[in-house]
Amino acid sequence: MKMASDDAYSVEITKSDTPPAEPPVDKMSLVYLGMIALGAGVLFPYNTVMAGSDYYDITWPDRNLKFYAPLAISIASPFMQLVMVHLQQWFSYSSRINVSFFVYSLLVVVFPISVILFSNDAAFYVALIIFLAIGTVNAVLQSPILAFGAMFPAVYTQALMAGNGWSGVTVSIARCITKYAFPANEEGYRNGTIVFFSLSAVITILCLIIYVFMRRSEFTSFYFTENVKSDSSDATQALLSEAASATSLNTDPLPSPVDDAPVVDKTAVLHKVKFMGMHVMAVFIMTFLVFPGILFSIEPSIDLKDGWFGTLLVLEFNVFDMIGRSLPN
Repeated sequence: MKMASDDAYSVEITKSDTPPAEPPVDKMSLVYLGMIALGAGVLFPYNTVMAGSDYYDITWPDRNLKFYAPLAISIASPFMQLVMVHLQQWFSYSSRINVSFFVYSLLVVVFPISVILFSNDAAFYVALIIFLAIGTVNAVLQSPILAFGAMFPAVYTQALMAGNGWSGVTVSIARCITKYAFPANEEGYRNGTIVFFSLSAVITILCLIIYVFMRRSEFTSFYFTENVKSDSSDATQALLSEAASATSLNTDPLPSPVDDAPVVDKTAVLHKVKFMGMHVMAVFIMTFLVFPGILFSIEPSIDLKDGWFGTLLVLEFNVFDMIGRSLPN
């Protein structure tokens, strides 16, 4: 059966297009810095939703959206990840990254606007739908971003993890600034939240642009080609096509030779990595029990009004999360 990925173009790499035998230099560490940016972009909308908890308490004081928001994201993500295990070959590699970043930016902009356009009750349910969508997009985006990082030396995967940490710190600082810059009244909360979520959307779009430029670099092209040139599977042929087209625009496209591609037994792969998978799951269960689960339920013993206590707790958590992600090398 011919799949959608069969329509991807594969390009014959001529002698002039073949990357050099020695890996090119990552000039000015631009690809490394780009990986940090992409790592931050993956979690930027999620961290934006978490950091906006003070606004939820003010807008829906009896709804406890700060509990339902992470729940909605967490429910959507694992189910969509299971779906993508079976559907990822139907979509090109870069399309998953580019479309996900673009949809991410739309979702974080729509949320504060929906609060203005709809009644309080309707806006609450729209918010839940948006948070479910953010969890879904996050699941689509994470696997190609991690696979992208795995194409490079291991230190570039560490850069992704560091970017995940810096995402939380950046979002928390942005929330503190927008919270302080606007007056502590209904209009000030609304305007500050619009600016805060819009800033998140802008940074997410910047991550998309960074990815496009990274894909065109000689450094990226070398490692993509090295990783996929000996593999004839659907996904890697698509990657090879991208690696070639990133450095040459004058070669003639040919149909991708994937009709005889080997079939990957996904069940066997999952069986091989089951213990590592359970370990990762346990780590994240403990993480999410603390943040945001327990964290948002703590009552301050000092007088911090207008939701500042929760905002500062989120900042503190993200600072040490960033340190923990950045230290390994």
